[in-house]
Amino acid sequence: MTVVHQFLPTLSPRDAVGNSTLELHRLLLDMGHDAHLYAANIHHELMSVARPLTEIPDDDAWCIYHHSIGGVAGDMYESRAANRILVYHNITPIELLERWSADVGAEITLGRDQLKRYAALTDLTVCDSDFNRHEVDLLDYRNTTTIPVLFEPGRLRHASATRPRGSPTRLLFVGRLAPNKAQHELVAVLAILRERYDADAELHLVGSATFGSYSSAISDYIEHLGLADAVHIHEGLSDEELASHYALADLFVCVSDHEGFCVPLIEAMHHGLPVVAFDSTAVGGTLGDAGLLLPTKAADVVADAIARVASDHDLAARMRDAGRTRSDHFSLTNTRAAWSGAIENTIGPAR
Repeated sequence: MTVVHQFLPTLSPRDAVGNSTLELHRLLLDMGHDAHLYAANIHHELMSVARPLTEIPDDDAWCIYHHSIGGVAGDMYESRAANRILVYHNITPIELLERWSADVGAEITLGRDQLKRYAALTDLTVCDSDFNRHEVDLLDYRNTTTIPVLFEPGRLRHASATRPRGSPTRLLFVGRLAPNKAQHELVAVLAILRERYDADAELHLVGSATFGSYSSAISDYIEHLGLADAVHIHEGLSDEELASHYALADLFVCVSDHEGFCVPLIEAMHHGLPVVAFDSTAVGGTLGDAGLLLPTKAADVVADAIARVASDHDLAARMRDAGRTRSDHFSLTNTRAAWSGAIENTIGPAR
């Protein structure tokens, strides 16, 4: 059997990079490879699956490294003698985050410096969006390809929860509470939507707090606008609870400034939610023509677009159908097949 070491900075459950890494580990094992998983930081729920980064043997085995931030895992990748595969999940631009955390600014700077150095060392670079691939192509990486994030859109079972007809418009966004996700701008959109169209409209934000300073700023902003009863922040949800939020929402709205892929867009479409999104970074490539892409995220424009979709049942139905079709493109069957081909072409069949 061919030995393959897969590693990354942090392995966490209910995280797009973590889930994709776990799926790839399962695929490698299914293909007959002697696969091992390592991380610099391992969530307690996954201690039985992965081992500390320091335990990677100094051998000539193939390694697959998931790059999204600078750190010791990247140094480990660079120190390998040969046989390197890089999975690039993108690095958020420093200008979007540095005012909220000095530490993350240093990690971003290191991560981008490391990314430049990997180009001459890497045998295959797999990017989960064409947006990410364009970035490494500009750095003169050779042998690059795009394979979407490994995940199953249907992993969140449809919840049985329903809402009464005539209920207020319920908006949903799923993603870490982080400046690049721009949840504060969704709060501004809600304020205009309530003023112009639906005085009882609600916004539900699902995601863990990444920056304490940003979370506090959002809370203050919500209070300032008098929306404490209309904006609901949910952290630490189970898969079943997340599925309920998708089932209960009317629309999924995204005004992120930076996304390397954006798994929640696919989950929303799979669950039949019309999507209104700002056409930024990888968002357009992930959404395709299945949602309403806006060239601006001015709060009044986004609010008007939401009201249009919410009030036009035929339009909403067409968007739901297109979204479900689009989500099928990202099925685990399709992405596993793409990864299997890439592995066989690079590493070869399991021996």
